[in-house]
Amino acid sequence: MKALNKILMILGALFFCACVEDEPVPPPEMGESPVKINEAYSNGGRSTYGALDWVELYNTSDVAVDISGYVMYDKTDKSEKVVVPAGTTLAAHGFAVFEVDIDGGFGLGSGGDMVYLDDAGGKLIDQIEFGALTPEQSYARNPDGSETFKIQTPTPGTSNSGAVALPSVTNVSHSPASPTSDEAVTVTATVSAGEGSLTSVKVQWTVNSTAQTDLTMANSGDVYTATIPKQAANADVAYSVTAINSLGGTTSVSGSYTVRDATVVDYTGLVINEIDGNGKYIELYNSSAAAISLTGVKLVKNESGTWWTGGAVNIAAGGRYTIAQNGESPSGADEQTGSAGISPKQNLKFELKSPDDLVLDSLIRTNGGNWGDGVTPDYGSGTKYSYSRCPDGSGAFGLAVPSCGAPNPSMPAGPILTNGSAVNYGDLVINEIDGNGKFIEIFNKGTAAVSLQNVVLRKNESAVWWTGGAVNIAAGGYYAIAQTGQSPAGASEQTGASGISPKKTVKFEMLIGNMFIDGFARVKADGVLDADCTPDYGSGTKYSFSRCPDGTGAFGLAVPSCGAANPASSAGEIATN
Repeated sequence: MKALNKILMILGALFFCACVEDEPVPPPEMGESPVKINEAYSNGGRSTYGALDWVELYNTSDVAVDISGYVMYDKTDKSEKVVVPAGTTLAAHGFAVFEVDIDGGFGLGSGGDMVYLDDAGGKLIDQIEFGALTPEQSYARNPDGSETFKIQTPTPGTSNSGAVALPSVTNVSHSPASPTSDEAVTVTATVSAGEGSLTSVKVQWTVNSTAQTDLTMANSGDVYTATIPKQAANADVAYSVTAINSLGGTTSVSGSYTVRDATVVDYTGLVINEIDGNGKYIELYNSSAAAISLTGVKLVKNESGTWWTGGAVNIAAGGRYTIAQNGESPSGADEQTGSAGISPKQNLKFELKSPDDLVLDSLIRTNGGNWGDGVTPDYGSGTKYSYSRCPDGSGAFGLAVPSCGAPNPSMPAGPILTNGSAVNYGDLVINEIDGNGKFIEIFNKGTAAVSLQNVVLRKNESAVWWTGGAVNIAAGGYYAIAQTGQSPAGASEQTGASGISPKKTVKFEMLIGNMFIDGFARVKADGVLDADCTPDYGSGTKYSFSRCPDGTGAFGLAVPSCGAANPASSAGEIATN
C-alpha cells in the first residue's frame, strides 16, 4: 500500500498546516476497495493506443465489485472528473478502461500527472503518480494490482503482467538548436533501462528523408550523447534517440532541425511590423536593402514559449512575411504555423530573435501585471485594431486597421493604451535632461501611480540607455535616472548608460517595448545625431533641457532640478545655432 501510505503522509501534513477560519481541515476519509488504478495512458490520439487519454481499473478480488459512482480525477478539488456510470460491475480479476479526456473530464499530462480514485461514497481508495511518457508508453502495475509499477507497452483492457518494461528516454535535445552548414550537432538525452540493463542506445537519423548510418551514443552516467556531422545548407535532418533494454523493451524519442547557410546574415533590418490579436497573425518587415533568410529566426511569446520558428524562406528587401496561428487563415498570410495565444485584451510580449537568440525587435503591451492578465481597453471589441508600425518598418507601434501582408498606414489611429486601474503610460513624460549632471527625469502627470517595469529610454534611435525595473512612480511624482558613476542629488538610481551631452545633438525616446510614449530631440537641419552643436550649454550657465511647467510645458532651458519641480517658465529656447 505504498501509494496510499504516501497520500496519507501528505494529507496528514496538510491536516496540521492548513486552516479555514482557524479550524484545521480534516483529511479526506479513506476507504477500502479491491479496485485499483492499474494503468494510465497520457498520449491520447498520438499513437494506436487510444484516441483519448485513458485510465484502467482492475479488480484484485475473487468476486465481482459494483463500481457505479466511482470517481476518477487528477486535481484534489475534483473540478474535473469522470464518474463511472450506474450499473457498472467489474468482474473478479477483471479490467475496465475509461477515457478521461472528455467533456467535464480531465486530460493527463504527457510530462507527468496524478490520478485519484474515490468510491461511490467519496472515500479515497487509490492514487498513482507518474512522470513523462512517450506515445508508446503507459504507467502500469505489473503484475496487475501489485505495488510494482513499470513504464511499459500499453495493454488497455488486458493484463499488464508479463509486459516488458520500457527504457526511459527524456530531455532529448540538440545543440546548436539552429545549426549552420559549418556546424556539427550534438544530440543529448537522459536514458535509463526501465528494467534489466541497456543493450543499445543510438541515434537513428535521416537527411532529406534518406536514412543514414546509426550513431552509437556515448554516456556519462545516464546522460548520452552523439554527434551528427555537418550537413549542407537547407538540409532537413530528422533523428530519433532509440534505447533497447535486455528484455527487448524499446523506446524512441524524435527531434529534427533544418540547416542554415553559414553565410553571415545581417538581421538589422528585420522587425515586427504588425500584431493582430483578432486576425491572429504577426507580420514581419525587412527594412534593409537586401533579402534576409528567415531560417531559424524565432518569435518568442511572453518570455518563454517559442511561438514560431522560420523555415527555409527569404523575406525580400522592403518586403513583408506574415505568420498566422495554426488553424487561422487571414487573407495575405504566408503560412499558418504559429502557436496560439495572440490576444487583443491581455498583457502581451513578443520578441523577434535571430537564430543565435539575439533580440532583434520586440513589442510589449503591459499594465505591470503578469503576462496573459487582462488589460483594458480590449481592442477586440468596438473597432478591432491591430498593433502596427506606422509607417512600415521604422515607425513606432500604434493602433491601425489590420492590413495583413499589405502596407500599414503612415500615421496610427492612436497610441496603444493600457489605461486600466493600475497603469496609464500616457501619463509619463520625459521631464528633464541634464547633460552636465548626467541625468534624465521622468514625471507622472496623472492621478495614479505608474509601474516603470519594462519602460525603456532609448538614445539616438538605437541604443537602449535605460530599462525600468519593478518600481512605481507616484502620481505627480518624479523619477530621475543618473548615468552609472554619477550621483546628482535627487537621483532615484544610477544605472543609465553614458552619452548625455550639453553640447551635442541628441534624441531620447521613452517607450514601453517599442510603443512610443514620449520623446525629446535637439537636432540640426542635417538631422545628424551625436554631432557637435552650438551653443555649448556646459559652459557659462549650465542649463538643463526641461519641460516648463512640469509634465505639460514645452522643453526649454532651466537651472537643473533633479527630482524636484521645474520652473513654471523656461529661461529661453534650446538653440542649435
